[in-house]
Amino acid sequence: MTTEREAHLMTSLSLQGDDVLRVAVISDVHAEINPEPDRPYSFLNMDIPAGDPRNPIGALCRLISGPEKLTADIIVCPGDLGCKARPATVQYGWQQLHRLAADLKSQLIIAAPGNHDFDSRCRYGNYEPSQVLKNLSPLFPFADKATNDDFWANHWVCLCNDLLRVILVDSSAYHASPAEIEHGRIAEETLHQIEQKLKSQGNRSLNLLVCHHHPEKHEDLHAADYDHMQGGQALIDQVCSSVFGHWLVIHGHRHHPKLYYARGATQDTPVVFSAGSLCAVLSPELATIARNQFYLLELTPSLFDQSGSCVGRFRSWDWACGRGWNPAGDGSGLPPRGGFGLRVPPQQLADKIDESFPEQLVKRAVILERMPQLDFLTPDGLEEMCRVLNERHRMDVTLDRGQISEIGRMI
Repeated sequence: MTTEREAHLMTSLSLQGDDVLRVAVISDVHAEINPEPDRPYSFLNMDIPAGDPRNPIGALCRLISGPEKLTADIIVCPGDLGCKARPATVQYGWQQLHRLAADLKSQLIIAAPGNHDFDSRCRYGNYEPSQVLKNLSPLFPFADKATNDDFWANHWVCLCNDLLRVILVDSSAYHASPAEIEHGRIAEETLHQIEQKLKSQGNRSLNLLVCHHHPEKHEDLHAADYDHMQGGQALIDQVCSSVFGHWLVIHGHRHHPKLYYARGATQDTPVVFSAGSLCAVLSPELATIARNQFYLLELTPSLFDQSGSCVGRFRSWDWACGRGWNPAGDGSGLPPRGGFGLRVPPQQLADKIDESFPEQLVKRAVILERMPQLDFLTPDGLEEMCRVLNERHRMDVTLDRGQISEIGRMI
């Protein structure tokens, strides 16, 4: 059973009339002050006023309050509010997150500690790396002190109501040890505690796991990946199991926008949303395939059971210094629009499309009327399906901002 305190922070969280849970993902904010002139770490310089077009937070506020009037029920921040644990930058990043929550009319902030939020080298404190975070105002990670005490004592916490279960993991918890500061970790005892909690609560349709470090290596980058979460694969296999419902994992740290399905033995492995950085200056290698990004996810829990997966859609915006936030472009990491959750093999989907659309040309409205599940293809899955359609059935798919706009047969 969920205790009264576990549910307390989620009591106001409810879906609107359209049965959609909207989640804003704002990761790796990396607020900075007095950067080296020729080596800035972040575009978010605390000395740049919010109204300056070079300030990404001010520009994001203008996007949110613009013609679309963007809203989100929850803000998820997978860590790194500041830079190198400088207290002023972490505090500033936390305040800006609350500013964005107010603009988005969010009911809850789920924020994980990042390695840049921990004073691992004790430059600003007295041998307590997490003290920078514990001194934040408002309280971090939640407004409820008792919930925070649980989190800091156990390195994780669970929030749960009938709609949603959130597991927040502190993957930087062991950064007090010099041997641990270069990677994340989840301990076996923590895995056991979480598993016991899930067993006691039972199944939830939607489970959200938020952490800073990536639980699985990003081996598609050329740079060596040594800083993932140690024990992360066990977390996926042991805890994020379909036994407890459908899972969405949101993490940051690598600044590498990516959406994929975790490895595992079952069909319904977690959806993993690797968030790009909101403000960090990207490395030369990463800048060739990614941009600074902000995301809005839309999840419809009523569709989960009938689809057998956590299905949803997302939107992405890119930051360009001086030009503000605009729908993501080519080579940004994640496209301006996309989906996740549809796990049908591309060959099978291509055959179904060939059978369902005998016309010479079919527009988006008809496509979604006959096969609405196509909106839940991941960007990689969509690309592979288009390739198979072209090669096997001589059909072309036209994409508009990451979405299928029409399907036609080659003459």
